[in-house]
Amino acid sequence: MAALLRHINCRNYYYYYYYLPDIELLETCFPNVFNVSCAKDEVIIMTFARYGRMRKGLCLATDYNLGCWTDVLNHVDRKCSGRHRCLITIPDNVLHNLQSCPKDMLAYLESDYICQKSKQCRKSFF
Repeated sequence: MAALLRHINCRNYYYYYYYLPDIELLETCFPNVFNVSCAKDEVIIMTFARYGRMRKGLCLATDYNLGCWTDVLNHVDRKCSGRHRCLITIPDNVLHNLQSCPKDMLAYLESDYICQKSKQCRKSFF
């Protein structure tokens, strides 16, 4: 699978990076907290996030009603990118309302991020 290009504009400094979408993704199950952090001189850049019932595995023991999910990168990006630390409690009301699964079903967050060195970026710029 080809690498995807994403860029972040921070005070007219553009950060370009590539990531491979076939990497191992972080799964945050119900009821847990998505809890990521970077070093003091780095910020989180979210590269992938979807919420729903993607597949049987760590978060779901059965294959009942799988395959329903929503890309939530924009929401998670606003909450996390540009910060040194990010916490999202699962279930998150906004994520739960965005996803396409039946609302009475448990869903989970599947995500990936990188830590980007940055002296110019602060959370208020994202």
